[in-house]
Amino acid sequence: MNLTRNLCNKILLALLIAFVVCASAETMTGSAAEHAVPASVEKTDDRASFGFRMAAGYNTFWNVDQEHSVMGLMTVEGLDEMRGVWAGLGGTVKFPLGSGVWIRPGLNFSYQSKTGSVTVDFDGSDDGTADVLETLQQLGHLTIKQILLDVPLMLRFQAQSGFFVEAGPQFTINLSTEMDYSVFKVAVDNLARDYVVSGAVFVGSSFALGSGRLEIGTGVAFSLTSLITDDLEIPGMPLTLDGATLVDPKDLVVQFETTYWFL
Repeated sequence: MNLTRNLCNKILLALLIAFVVCASAETMTGSAAEHAVPASVEKTDDRASFGFRMAAGYNTFWNVDQEHSVMGLMTVEGLDEMRGVWAGLGGTVKFPLGSGVWIRPGLNFSYQSKTGSVTVDFDGSDDGTADVLETLQQLGHLTIKQILLDVPLMLRFQAQSGFFVEAGPQFTINLSTEMDYSVFKVAVDNLARDYVVSGAVFVGSSFALGSGRLEIGTGVAFSLTSLITDDLEIPGMPLTLDGATLVDPKDLVVQFETTYWFL
């Protein structure tokens, strides 16, 4: 319940920021657009167009507790405090479906990293065979760096003023993942999932600029599947585990984006 409330609070905060940004953009450009933008330019926004998108923001995990028990053998603390940067760029297109309704697929390359102080506390067993583990506790910095390919498919509702709201799924392919824990090295080449499915919500506004339109917006993307693979092979151990059951971190990315639409 607390995790859901935390996610909702972050989404509401991002949307609030978006409304402030869009309101400011409308105030600065509204009066100029009334007498400086020809009607013919405004009408060109009703046809399919291609855009170049750049975005930046920060990312964290939205669904992890302060303490997470792994198979009763160890407790991991600090995943909920991991933070980092996110940046992306790519292309997007939009196709009109009707009055004020659009479909917007895209293809974006993105980079994200997050780091934080993570404690691994070995718990020991109830039968006493591994009580020595109770004396072992490791505190270090965990760093995760990823290069990703994002494929969003947004359904957009856009007013004549340029203000828009869009939402939809996003399919993310993991191109490269590096994980490093400063205390000890663990082989994690096969730890990250090859793909992640997310939901995304964006709001923003656009205005005429040159022969096209400049769009400014913000939003959130939150993964619905875990960062950790379902088939986790531990080196040196003859077994395969459900890694997503052991630790189930899911990304939350808050983005601020700008897109230039070539009309």
